[in-house]
Amino acid sequence: MHTEFPLPVNDTYLIFDLHGVLTSKVEMGKQYDEFVAKFLEAQFDMEITKTREAIKLANNEWLSFWAKAKNLSQEDFTKEYEEANATWAKMILQGKKVHDYRQFAEFLEYHVPASLCCIFPEVKAVLQELNQKGIRLILASSANTRHSTGVLVGCKILYLFEKIVGMENTKALKSNIAYYEKILEIIDQPAEKCVFIGNSITEIELPKKLGMKTVHIMREIDYSIQDENQSIAADIVLPDLKELESKLFGKKG
Repeated sequence: MHTEFPLPVNDTYLIFDLHGVLTSKVEMGKQYDEFVAKFLEAQFDMEITKTREAIKLANNEWLSFWAKAKNLSQEDFTKEYEEANATWAKMILQGKKVHDYRQFAEFLEYHVPASLCCIFPEVKAVLQELNQKGIRLILASSANTRHSTGVLVGCKILYLFEKIVGMENTKALKSNIAYYEKILEIIDQPAEKCVFIGNSITEIELPKKLGMKTVHIMREIDYSIQDENQSIAADIVLPDLKELESKLFGKKG
């Protein structure tokens, strides 16, 4: 079915992915790891070169959570995530003991991104203008909400979002349509009023199956392996967010 534009300003919910759309996942990864290494050096008197290597190994181990997450039940999803976080914390501490590795990981998961900002240049101005027009902004990420909240705090854009949706309240991956069904349940709105703004093909195809409109943001994508047909299903394809408002709601002003 053809989507009619412009959309009604007062009756549209914009659902944003976080990393790759609002902030740079590549830059965040670099800054996050270096911040943690320096934090451990300062707080635990740890040798920074060995700590950097320990963080790299711990990150590789943590990725095993995502490999098995797609097969987990909703009951086990959050539990396994927190256990993976605790294992990560124990590895980066290299034998140093803390009272609770899980709590230490939770602290870093919020504290580090709240101390950094890897936002793309145009994002804050675009979000502020959308917010000033009364358009509802939702943040939906595969990350835990404490991490997403930390990112938004660090970038000073937390106040612009009506709700933050994370993996612990969807209990599903973005490759699962249940993730998007849960978003609609959380914000209590029909799909027809929602626009999902993502940078992966699953963030386009699955929301559309539910009746959402979609915008594909084509940045931080490896074009050498990108299928040229991947964006055909999106209602709108953009290189960044600069023209998002005009494409969705018509001319500014």
